[in-house]
Amino acid sequence: MDLLIKNARFTDPETGRESAVSAGIKDGKICFLQWEGESREESEGAERTVDAKGAYLLPGMIDFHTHLFTGGSAFGLNGDLLLPSGVTLAVDMGTAGSAGYEMFHRLDVLPRTVKIRSFINLSPLGQPGGGMNEPLDRNIISEQRIKELSEQYAGEILGLKVRISKNIVGKEGIMPLDHALELGERLGLPVCVHTTDPPVCASEIVKRLRPGDIYSHMYHNKGMAILDDEGKVLPEFFEAKKRGVFLEVGNGRMNFSFAVAGKAMAEGLFPDIISSDATAGTFGNSPCMKDLVFVMSKFWNMGMPLHRIFAAVTAAPARCLGLAERGDGRLTIGAEADLTLLRVLDEETVFADSEGAVLMGDRLLCPEMTVIGGRIVYLQGRAGGLR
Repeated sequence: MDLLIKNARFTDPETGRESAVSAGIKDGKICFLQWEGESREESEGAERTVDAKGAYLLPGMIDFHTHLFTGGSAFGLNGDLLLPSGVTLAVDMGTAGSAGYEMFHRLDVLPRTVKIRSFINLSPLGQPGGGMNEPLDRNIISEQRIKELSEQYAGEILGLKVRISKNIVGKEGIMPLDHALELGERLGLPVCVHTTDPPVCASEIVKRLRPGDIYSHMYHNKGMAILDDEGKVLPEFFEAKKRGVFLEVGNGRMNFSFAVAGKAMAEGLFPDIISSDATAGTFGNSPCMKDLVFVMSKFWNMGMPLHRIFAAVTAAPARCLGLAERGDGRLTIGAEADLTLLRVLDEETVFADSEGAVLMGDRLLCPEMTVIGGRIVYLQGRAGGLR
């Protein structure tokens, strides 16, 4: 056995039941799990042992919404900066379009330690940032080129991304979303839609989405949001969840409102996926969004059960990405040894939203170790290459 993690805690993502657990790793795979009350000889003889001392052991955390194209977007963040946040796999959410995708792959996927998957932008320009919006006129979008790239990078490109804010779509209105859904249907890819300040009612957006599609920035408060005029969740969102649409946080600096989230959660509308929307400008820089684990801590202090939070950064995004069948998002023997160790700190923390409202929290999740493919890539403040 190459690595043994002992004396950890595990929370069942379905039931919330907690148990002590130790995990063994060999040749990049989980080879051994010892649950509370069990005794096995396999735990002996590990080359390296880490004593978790009661910290939570999770399947490697997935940050489902990030922007990582450093060579082609002002939003671009070096993906390996996510490793100290406990992230083992990050999804670049549409920063690259068909015109720049191969450059993104060479510059920001191949050299990174963190695993990177992507949703390619419907617009050929992707999301350039720097005050420039992506064009979405149907006549300039090369469906053939998107098809070629999705085939060339199968297993890396896992979906399509489109933003439909009024200042982006202009006179095109809702048509870019319809276009993305048509193309996604032909290519067998899910669509993630950015929904702040949309050109139509939020119910008209979510009604269009298919099972497996993603409604992003679910708790924003810009323009038409998920609440009706009386502050109640639009019924179409509960219907969408039932048919398999994923509702995603995509917190960022500008896309989260305590007022919207609090009312929705009071009605039982919790996120399926918790994500950071990390960019070069927001990562670590705002009490609204420092990193993924900070957003998770915010939801915990808002009252979301911890096991549901853990599921929203492991099992749910793995399922959405089509990775669950190979064991991603689950702590199971034979799965790739991508793991995250989190400790709970009793620490007063200020959490903020995009509108200036604040929440004083008293508990914080803190990453202690990140493991990718059986290799420790972050441990207690030291990143990169530890074995």
